[in-house]
Amino acid sequence: LAFQNMSADAENEFFADGISEEILNLLADVSGLSVASRTSAFAFKGKTLPIPEIAKALNVRYVLEGSVRKAGEQVRVTAQLIDAETDRHLWSDTYDRALRDIFSIQDEIAAAIGLALQVRLLGDEGSEVRAEAIDAEVYTRFLEARYLLRRRSAADMQEANRLFIDVVATEPRFARAHVLLGETYLLNTNEGALVEPEIGIALANMHASLARSLDPGLGGIDMIQGNIADDNNNPLAALNYYEQAIRLEPEEPRPYHWRGTIYHLLGYRDRCKQDMEKALELDPQNPNVHFATASCLLMGAGDFNRAAELAERGSGLGNPGGYILAVVAEELRGDRAAAMGHLLHYGEEIETQNEGYAALLAHWQGKDAGEPLTQEQLETVDDRILLFRGETEAVLQRLTQDGFQNSVMRDLWADRYLELRRDPRFMAELEAYGAFEVWRELGPPPGCQVSGETFTCQVQ
Repeated sequence: LAFQNMSADAENEFFADGISEEILNLLADVSGLSVASRTSAFAFKGKTLPIPEIAKALNVRYVLEGSVRKAGEQVRVTAQLIDAETDRHLWSDTYDRALRDIFSIQDEIAAAIGLALQVRLLGDEGSEVRAEAIDAEVYTRFLEARYLLRRRSAADMQEANRLFIDVVATEPRFARAHVLLGETYLLNTNEGALVEPEIGIALANMHASLARSLDPGLGGIDMIQGNIADDNNNPLAALNYYEQAIRLEPEEPRPYHWRGTIYHLLGYRDRCKQDMEKALELDPQNPNVHFATASCLLMGAGDFNRAAELAERGSGLGNPGGYILAVVAEELRGDRAAAMGHLLHYGEEIETQNEGYAALLAHWQGKDAGEPLTQEQLETVDDRILLFRGETEAVLQRLTQDGFQNSVMRDLWADRYLELRRDPRFMAELEAYGAFEVWRELGPPPGCQVSGETFTCQVQ
């Protein structure tokens, strides 16, 4: 769990969070342990829930919690390992050290946990798992930059970008800093970003390549390059990068999530479901993984009950937009009353998310007298509104305009839209995205087949 910041300065929260994540990363490198993801574990930050309840939500047996107090050049870290089944401490200790010794604290805590659980702490090559040893002040800036990166606001991303640049300039052989700098360049595309998006992508690729030369065992390198390949309409290369990321870090949920998303876009329901279920297992408190899994389950005939359940559960984790996926599940199942119920439950969010949902609700309730959407609505409302209203021509025009990476276009693999998939424009966008290269490698998805030098997706 996120260690509690006990420092007099509240701004040292980044340091407490950073130490927690560093220990988590060390333990995740141990082949004998399965460690909950940072996203899910940190979802309980600041919550006063019983340890057994937290452990059940994370699907873990043991919970590590603690606190960090930083005062000038001195650091005190207290940690305790709890068996959630008995709610008793297996081990606890307090470490008083100079800041320059922060790495040894992390190593000692990881080793103590390994001893308590009778697990040998071995890395991929048989060497002991150990944190990097870099200048302590630079390391502190690294922790602060990563903390800001996680916050995702435009201002935080820009400051994280600057801090990571400073870190790698001072410690050019710090491989993980290069990875996170590359990730920051990819994400920092808001107004005020340090560089233009095209330059940011080039710099992200450069820092990923530098990190690979320094430490090729970091899965984050392949995640960056997989993102870049996918954005460049090369899903086959992206799939290969994500496969490598999974081999290097099998307990990291993101490559399963992102690979599953590509499988979804390309019509592979079973592959998508397998990857999303794995991401959900590794990151059970992440609402976006719930939504991605729900969306995958709606392909083909669809597992509508579980999709709606996952959408609602994800909404309960802090992202109310998931209720719209529940609407999709019920509408695809043919239960219009249940779909309308979810729209009503969405309540005040309808107008703030997209005025089209209010128009859809009125349409389903018969309050719009069947009037067609205006041209402005056709250009601005959510794609799902167009699908539900049967505006297939507008959907295909949107597809041609936005390309196949438009996320809502994943819905087109549902059985309801079999006829729409026969349109040449659908196949043209798939080809432009790079789908045919993947289909030639893996075989076409259900409902599609080879047709000479190309493919067709017929109504079954």
